[in-house]
Amino acid sequence: MVQAATGALASATSLAAHSCGLGDRKGRLDPSYDADLTVADGDPHTNIAALTAVRAVYLGGQAVQSAT
Repeated sequence: MVQAATGALASATSLAAHSCGLGDRKGRLDPSYDADLTVADGDPHTNIAALTAVRAVYLGGQAVQSAT
């Protein structure tokens, strides 16, 4: 089954967090949630391949990897 980019992002983020019992603090952008982010070059909602161009990764609000 092929999934649209938006559905794939939801499966990898909010739905996965909910399934793991972490839906109250992970899986979406919210001021009260953990600040775990992947910054990509492009819009993965319209082109999921944009996630192959990662520019930065943040865990708990701290940069752990960034493009040089």
